[in-house]
Amino acid sequence: MAEVKEDYQSDKVTKQKVFTFTFYPKRLKVYSNLKYSFVKYRDLYKVFETDTFFYLYLDSRHSLLLDKSGFKKGTPSEFRDFIKKKCPFKYKK
Repeated sequence: MAEVKEDYQSDKVTKQKVFTFTFYPKRLKVYSNLKYSFVKYRDLYKVFETDTFFYLYLDSRHSLLLDKSGFKKGTPSEFRDFIKKKCPFKYKK
């Protein structure tokens, strides 16, 4: 948690690109600047939730940040239920 709080305040987080996420039954799509990639839920290292973000860790040091205020479809509560089902042993709050 300390590392997450420290990273959140750093320039490497606050000045990063903006991504759009689309969630499908077996994978998620990460889209930015006419480029996209897919990530299977089973390949996520860990899912961590704070009051304002969901962190989808790709490995122990790299994560995708989902701002809870940025949902265009659905709600953070609905996403929490969804991701807990997709990653039951990887979800932490």
